This record gives sequence, structure tokens and C-alpha cells, in this order.
Amino acid sequence: MNLLDVNILVYAFRQDSPRHQEYRAWLLNLINGPEKYGLAELALMGMIRITTNNKIFKHPSSLAEVIAFTNALKQPLNCCIVRPSPNHWSTFIKACQQVNAKGNLITDAWFAALVST
Repeated sequence: MNLLDVNILVYAFRQDSPRHQEYRAWLLNLINGPEKYGLAELALMGMIRITTNNKIFKHPSSLAEVIAFTNALKQPLNCCIVRPSPNHWSTFIKACQQVNAKGNLITDAWFAALVST
């Protein structure tokens, strides 16, 4: 199962993003296909935070259009909302320690723990 991260969501949503067409086509194939895909609300929140930020984009997206996009992603029957389990924190910490995660790898460890618990 594919677990969508913030970068994929931003690239697929923002027309001014590098490789927008490629990511949008990939995402549309995924959500319209038969395979289940995972969506973490943390990734959705991050996508909203980034795409509406006027320090990142000269013309940020409106909150309404980003919310509409995120809500549409949650609708297909093959979408699985992935939420932390009670064991998530300890699994996350172990993942961080195993690879000595720092910086951007912290988020990767969070999502790795999310799908393994």
C-alpha cells in the first residue's frame, strides 16, 4: 500500500510545482485504481500548511481550494486513513534510534512507524 506524503500531495496539487503533471497523473491513477492507498491526516495538515503559506509561494493557494482537494482524496473507497496506534510513539522512537534520524528523516521515521504499528 502506498502512503502519500506531503511532497507528493503538494506537487500533485500546485500547478507551479516541478513535475506537477507527472505527480498529478500518478496520484489520479492511484486514487482511481483498485489498490488501497494510505493517507495520514498529518500529511494532509502539512500539505495545507505549505500550500497556503505566502512565505513559500508568491501566490499561495486558498484555504478553501486546498481543503476541497484534501477532502476529495479522502473520499475514494480505496483510501485508508492511517492513524497512530497506541504503540506508535515507541515504534517511532526505535525507528529514529535505529537510523540515527535527524532533520527531515524524523518525518520519514514517523511515517514508517505509522504503517508498521
